[in-house]
Amino acid sequence: MDHEVLEKYHEGIIALSACLAGEVSRYLSRDMYEEAKEAALRYRDIFGEGNFYLELQDHGDLLQKKVNQAMLELSKDTGIKLVATNDVHYTYEEDAKAHDILLCIQTAKKVHDTDRMKYEGGQFFLKSEEQMRRLFPYAPEGGRQYRTDSRCLQRGTGVQSYQTSLCMMYLRATELMSILRNFVKRDLKKDTKSRVKSLQTDLSMSLRL
Repeated sequence: MDHEVLEKYHEGIIALSACLAGEVSRYLSRDMYEEAKEAALRYRDIFGEGNFYLELQDHGDLLQKKVNQAMLELSKDTGIKLVATNDVHYTYEEDAKAHDILLCIQTAKKVHDTDRMKYEGGQFFLKSEEQMRRLFPYAPEGGRQYRTDSRCLQRGTGVQSYQTSLCMMYLRATELMSILRNFVKRDLKKDTKSRVKSLQTDLSMSLRL
């Protein structure tokens, strides 16, 4: 998505600078501070004052820690507020191994393959407010994420159908994770493979809603 599209359809959107793959973070990871600042200010101008945040994440990655420190400086320099987030790919910490197996199924790889997609560190779960505050004691400003979430809910349209879709996705994902846990424990049933395929189809349909 290019900047011109964002400028055209920015109304009503609250945006974050994203993870390490985001434009601002990529510049900071390469020590290109001025370019990062220029990009951040452009996004602020596109979305409007108070609708664009600089994002802090910490999944134990050293590069991420470096970028976070630069984000703190960038926030002071530009006046753009911070928000602390966690990249969530599974619900509970103990789901990390099951999620890794699911990735293998999705990408037609084996667990022991070295050239495959993998989320290292086991930190990509839904963390509590207390866990997040422990991760970011140096950035209390990041607590504004909760205010941002509230605004998202207040501004939303078609909230009921959106919540229903999320519930469907969560229930199917939970069932799929349960099957994968059993897979890890070698507690397999004859219909496991067909059930996993059915759940994956349901999840794909839900994600399109």
